[in-house]
Amino acid sequence: MNKEIDTLKFGLEKVYSIAELEELLKTFDSTNICNGFKVDDDILSQKTFIDLASTQKHFMCQYILEGSKKCEHCTRAERSLNRQKLIFKKEYYFNF
Repeated sequence: MNKEIDTLKFGLEKVYSIAELEELLKTFDSTNICNGFKVDDDILSQKTFIDLASTQKHFMCQYILEGSKKCEHCTRAERSLNRQKLIFKKEYYFNF
């Protein structure tokens, strides 16, 4: 994903030793990463992308979270796409 890890989120300004790097990796390994969301393949948005795990994420996804499983940007994008899906279904059934 080519995203830099902000070490300040983990309490470090810079990594000076292998021990600090190991501690950073242990902390990073135990952090919550945004799960993104899944919506039908035919519903896409210009504000989302599909990651390597085939889940959609908002372009402004925060990736590293504190306490939750999905960031606010992905939550809003999922809600918006689900509303679009519902509108398309209603239009489809009412046009018969």
